[in-house]
Amino acid sequence: MGFGTNGEIIIERHAELCLHLRLRTRGDASTENIHPLKVTDRFHLMHNGTLRLPARVASRSDSWHLAMDLLRPLAAHWPNLPIHSSFQALVEAGLTPENKLVLLDAQAQRLIFFNRHHGAEFEGLWLSSTRWIDRRRLPLTDAPQPQQKTYSANELEFI
Repeated sequence: MGFGTNGEIIIERHAELCLHLRLRTRGDASTENIHPLKVTDRFHLMHNGTLRLPARVASRSDSWHLAMDLLRPLAAHWPNLPIHSSFQALVEAGLTPENKLVLLDAQAQRLIFFNRHHGAEFEGLWLSSTRWIDRRRLPLTDAPQPQQKTYSANELEFI
């Protein structure tokens, strides 16, 4: 985004991208739990929500366990499985509305969304959750979750 020579606003979109801000619920606040999580050389995962998965490694997040213990073995045996709509429907059937996933498919150069319909659209931006967006600063009319809380700068930790 920027300004033209006569002051007009110029907005150009050249890429679709995902940004993940993590509220730690399970696992350590460590670089091993930072998203995106590599599933295979082809697929990377971002996840929002809490999954009821057994914690094989206590310091790792539920998202890490999803990537390593479920998606990686499936993709190793069936490399194209994550791109099939039937696989996507099966995964969505097992997710609660609070859980959203995005897989980056490096080969096809596209993003695959799971439970996208449980998120919110705001001016071309898809939000997987609205729970942590302060309604006083950005009131959303179709927020899928109540807009409950805002964190102050001293409550945030960046890794």
